[in-house]
Amino acid sequence: MAIDDTAQTFRYPESNVGATHLEKTPIINLVRFVVYFKKLTEGLREIIKLTLNLKDEYKTGTFTDKFSRRDLIKLSKALGNKNEWVTTLTVKKRNSSRKI
Repeated sequence: MAIDDTAQTFRYPESNVGATHLEKTPIINLVRFVVYFKKLTEGLREIIKLTLNLKDEYKTGTFTDKFSRRDLIKLSKALGNKNEWVTTLTVKKRNSSRKI
């Protein structure tokens, strides 16, 4: 059950036809409201952050239809630091990275 599905309930004590708002819910637990509102805010911030990151990534114009993001992360972890490839990139690592 939505308390404020029209976004009018908390702004006006009565509806536009004169019905009193929140008759069945005279008390609102503000502590609970704040807790859930903070969770919602954090989730929305995370979505905004992800969207901005994806926007920046798409601006580069370099994507692949061969690998998923998860595959690319796995590959980068398997290969390690590029500066150390001369000493750490073995034939086994090269071959296993090709299978990803």
